[in-house]
Amino acid sequence: MGFQITELRPIFTSFYALAILTAYLLFYPHLHQGRRKLLYGDLLVFAYLVPAVLYIRTFIDVLLPVIFVTHVSTLVPAVRRTLLALQMNWRSFLDGVRERRALRFLRKKTSEPVSEGASARGFSLKPILGLLFALLIGIGVKANVDQLQKIRETAELLSVIPERSIILSSFNQQYTILFVRPDLKIIPSSEAGLPAKAIREAYVAFFKEGAMRELAQRTGAAFLIEGKDIYLDPGEGRGLAPVAGNGRMRVWRILPAAEGETGSIEDQNGLKMPDRS
Repeated sequence: MGFQITELRPIFTSFYALAILTAYLLFYPHLHQGRRKLLYGDLLVFAYLVPAVLYIRTFIDVLLPVIFVTHVSTLVPAVRRTLLALQMNWRSFLDGVRERRALRFLRKKTSEPVSEGASARGFSLKPILGLLFALLIGIGVKANVDQLQKIRETAELLSVIPERSIILSSFNQQYTILFVRPDLKIIPSSEAGLPAKAIREAYVAFFKEGAMRELAQRTGAAFLIEGKDIYLDPGEGRGLAPVAGNGRMRVWRILPAAEGETGSIEDQNGLKMPDRS
């Protein structure tokens, strides 16, 4: 069931996460230089190692922060030494370029002739570092602007849904939806946990086969929020009516069940309720 849920996929599906974990295991003895016993953080890492391999969300939200907090005293000096070595290498390279007078525009403006003292000072890396920081700030600003735009579009799109409606959506969309419409009841929902036995088969069919009719009838869902990360069986389209949409998501109204279809509705505790269709 979980292969379409981003948070529940194994770590092996992400090259970057697997590379980080591999690097940590390879450099683990180096991180413990000068220590004769394990830290509490090491015990937590070992305790969460298996869940982190099985679920990438556990790796990102739990294991990475624990590793950082446990080994920050070792990591920070190592990163600092690496950056200083990189700075010295660039300084030596640029000094050599200036001696060959290949890139005159990089030279500092000065009326004094180039001497051994000036050559020893080399080029200033502050402008380059300033450009890098400006680039990082620009990327951060762009990402936040895009996120705010997504929130505004989602709020406008979901404004057509009545308050306290039950909706079907993908697992990954629930965070944005609940941020702009906390009154909605989303299926699936991480707040509800695993589905009740009465709707488990329909719940699994919604994820694996894109069959939403049975789950909608059993839970009383009135709307479907379709995004790019959700698969829907094309045959289910005849039970939907378009309501609104944008480039990210579309809102569909789930039509009442046709004559002869099951009309029973069960909540997540398995209790039968009157047919809302």
